[in-house]
Amino acid sequence: MKNTLIECFEESKEKESIISIFDEKDNIGNFHVGYVKEIFENSILIQSYNKYGMTDGLILIRLVDIFKVEKETEYLMKRMMPAIKYHYSSDEKQLDFVTTSQFNDGIQSLIDCCKNNNILISIKLIYSDYVTGYIIEYDDENLLIKTYSEYGVYVGNTFIKYEDILSIACDRQEERIISLLINRNK
Repeated sequence: MKNTLIECFEESKEKESIISIFDEKDNIGNFHVGYVKEIFENSILIQSYNKYGMTDGLILIRLVDIFKVEKETEYLMKRMMPAIKYHYSSDEKQLDFVTTSQFNDGIQSLIDCCKNNNILISIKLIYSDYVTGYIIEYDDENLLIKTYSEYGVYVGNTFIKYEDILSIACDRQEERIISLLINRNK
């Protein structure tokens, strides 16, 4: 096959062309739309857009979990592209410093970036569980998260093993709202 998955990701990154990425086999109606910002050995980082075409942060997805990728579909070209162009703003905040990380591992790179810049993250775990919070500390195998509820209330600290992480998201509307609530609750 001449057009491999990695070539598709590289094209998306180079041309900022949007693709649909499916990584939930139990919920195929749920997928990510965006373009690839970075390709790591074991994952990709995408600039995500919501169904209204508004930028919705960054999502790191493990390559082993991706079972389907679509490009140039009717949905992407006739629904998402016009919506994205409608909402486009050249001064949108971008987390470009993620790509300057010293790590080749996508999970480690995003964790390093978010810890150093005190960015709220949401982690999807292999057990269909989500954790949202700030990284307190990490090593080569684990990380410690100061965890918050969807209402911005501190609920404790959580240890997570890297091997249990399916994806990491940051700077989406969800994290922005929780961050706002955390600041209100202080």
